[in-house]
Formats: sequence, C-alpha cells, structure tokens
Amino acid sequence: MEDHVWLVDTEGIFKGQKYIMKVAPSTSGPDFEDKVEERVNEVGDFMSKQVADQSVKLLQRINIVETNTRFMLDYQHKAIDHMITKIKGVNEVIADIKEEQNASAEAKIKRQSPLVNQRDVKRQAEFG
Repeated sequence: MEDHVWLVDTEGIFKGQKYIMKVAPSTSGPDFEDKVEERVNEVGDFMSKQVADQSVKLLQRINIVETNTRFMLDYQHKAIDHMITKIKGVNEVIADIKEEQNASAEAKIKRQSPLVNQRDVKRQAEFG
C-alpha cells in the first residue's frame, strides 16, 4: 500500500476530522529500538551541530568586524593627527606673514615719521 499511497485521496477521506491516528505494528521489545526516540536524538544532534556551526560563523564574522573597526579607528586617528599637523603648519605660516606685514608697516611708519614730524612742526609754526 505504501508504494501506491499517492493514489489515495487522504484529504477527501479525512475531511472534517480533527485528528488522524496512524496504526502500525508494535515495535517494542529487546529486538526493536524506539524509532521516535532515535529520530528525536538525530534531530537533537543535527540541531546541536547546526547551532555550533552558526556560532562559529558568527564569532568569525564578529572578529572580522572588530578587526575592521580597529583598522578604521587607527586610520582615522592617523588622519586626524596629520590634519592637526597641517593646520599647525598653516598657522605658523600665517603668523610669519602677519609678522612680516607688521614689520613692513612699522618700517613704513618710521620712514614717514620724520616727514610727518616736520609737517607738524611747520603747521604749528604757521598757526601757533
């Protein structure tokens, strides 16, 4: 019958039934193993293996992410240090330019100050 089970309309036979009872010969005794217990043990072993495999894969992926994160943080710290160095260099150049401008402005004032003083003296003499 098992090789012709596809010929039997089980949906039609058991329509409206809540439970289906399977009747099979008794397999208890010292010569027979409990098939259900064996199957449950097989499924348990399979699930344990699957969980262990998934756990190993998950730990590997976490380690990869952690390694990548460390690399990225190290790279970012180096980039920030490089940017700070460049900014300090630019600030030094700006300070040098300002010093040069101040020095040239002071030199210009010193060159002009005798003329300014002579003009002031002439004006004071004319008006005073």
